Parts: sequence; C-alpha cells; structure tokens
Amino acid sequence: MKNVTLIDPHVDEFLNNYGIYIAIGFVALILICIVLIFIISHLKKKQKSDKKVSKNELFAALGDNENIDSFDIKGSRLTIFFKNKELLDIEKIKLLGFDNYILLSNKITFTLNENNKKYIQDLIKED
Repeated sequence: MKNVTLIDPHVDEFLNNYGIYIAIGFVALILICIVLIFIISHLKKKQKSDKKVSKNELFAALGDNENIDSFDIKGSRLTIFFKNKELLDIEKIKLLGFDNYILLSNKITFTLNENNKKYIQDLIKED
C-alpha cells in the first residue's frame, strides 16, 4: 500500500518541527490582544469617571435654575425634579458623563459612580 500525503513532505516536516511554536505564538497574540482591549476599556472608563462636571454646565443642560424643583440623592442614584421636560438637553447631559438615566415626566434619575457621587453631593450642598 502506497503512502498518500495531502501536503508537501517539506511542509509536513516544517510543521512537525515548528508547529508547537506557531501554536504558542497564536495563543500569545490572542492573549496580548485581550489584555490590550481590557486596558484600553479600563482607561476610557477611568477618564470618563474622573471628569468633573461644572455646576453651570449641569444646570444649563437641565434648563437652568428656574426649571429645577429639587434634588434627591439616595445611595448611588441622583434624582432631579424639574418643571418643564422640554427644557432638558439630553445630548448635553450625556456629554457631561451621565449615560445611565431614567427620564420621566417630571424627574430624571441618574446612576452615579463613586467618583461623581461625592462631587455631586458637594455641588448640591452649594445651593
């Protein structure tokens, strides 16, 4: 019976000698990519969460002082009661770093991270 090979004997010999190194190289490349993706996403979250919001920017996005009735902080949630929903600038609110929110007819509730929580509490106490 004759031996039939589907690949060139030189390629077969090369894979027998260096195949394990090629496989280890691919695994290492995949691990490096995963670590880089994790580091980049972590840095983006950190930069976003470290951003301080100015009082004027926040109030302008909420329709100025006249539109705001009251603030309420419970745990990691900030609820702002307002008079007119039409005066809110949702795009500006998102740009200020408040991505997680629930908007109802007379209030908007934000989920705060730990960095923004203390800053917002200090900001509200100034009023």
